[in-house]
Amino acid sequence: MTEPEEIGYAAPDDSRCRLWITRPFDGRPATTANGSMPAFAASSRAAVTAFHRAALAHGGSDEGAPGLRPYGPGFFAAYVRDPDGNKLSAVHIGLD
Repeated sequence: MTEPEEIGYAAPDDSRCRLWITRPFDGRPATTANGSMPAFAASSRAAVTAFHRAALAHGGSDEGAPGLRPYGPGFFAAYVRDPDGNKLSAVHIGLD
C-alpha cells in the first residue's frame, strides 16, 4: 500500500500490511527515536491496556492512552516511549 505519508508492506500470503514506513508524526526529521515504532500484536484490548500500564510502571512515558483509533474498525492501541526515547505500540484489532 502506498499513501502520500506512508508505505505499507505485506507478505505475499497476507492481506494486511505488517510493516509500515511513515514520516514522523511530529513532522521533525526521522532519527533513531523519531520515525520508527515497533507495534506489537496484542491478543485483546485488556492486553493493550496491560502493556501501557506496565510500560509506565517501568519508566516509560505516555504517548497515547489505550483506546480506539481511526485506522480501521476495532483498531485499539496504546503508545508509549521507553526510557531511551523509543516509541512503542501495542495493537488489538477486534471487538473484544
